[in-house]
Amino acid sequence: MKRYIGAREYMNMLGKLSKKIESEYKPDAVLGILRGGKYPAMFVSKYFGVPEFDIRVSSYSGMKQGSIVVHGKIPDEIKKYRNVIVIDDLVDSGRTIKEVKNLLEKYPSVNFKVATIFMKPTTSERPDFYVEVDSKWIVFPYEVSFIGALFKFYFTMNEDKYIDKFKKQ
Repeated sequence: MKRYIGAREYMNMLGKLSKKIESEYKPDAVLGILRGGKYPAMFVSKYFGVPEFDIRVSSYSGMKQGSIVVHGKIPDEIKKYRNVIVIDDLVDSGRTIKEVKNLLEKYPSVNFKVATIFMKPTTSERPDFYVEVDSKWIVFPYEVSFIGALFKFYFTMNEDKYIDKFKKQ
């Protein structure tokens, strides 16, 4: 069974995730796990006014999970920061998060925390922050071809509005 997430619901979830992080942690940088973590990383980076870095890690081809593939590396500049929040859209099996955590061991002076919008109930790697637990296949607004183009426009036009809304709460 699939669960489709609309653009407004998605933006509200990003705001809720930012508030949860803010209540316990003060990041001075964001590391987004691409591709699904790109929009959440951009939002959280702007919410906290901190730099964003990215690493691309993949384990899916369509709806099938395969082996973990790391494209590139974590930027060495990350070692300049003390508290870095690692962001992805969801944690499913936990394999991607585990792989990224292994890569982060290279930076022992940096305190890393993990945040996702969704967490699957069967995951082996629990994020430090998440918005919701759901066992369904999540379809994000940018994953639907035509709607994806509209979402990119919606995200760009409304990001500041949602950030302001949640900062005032």
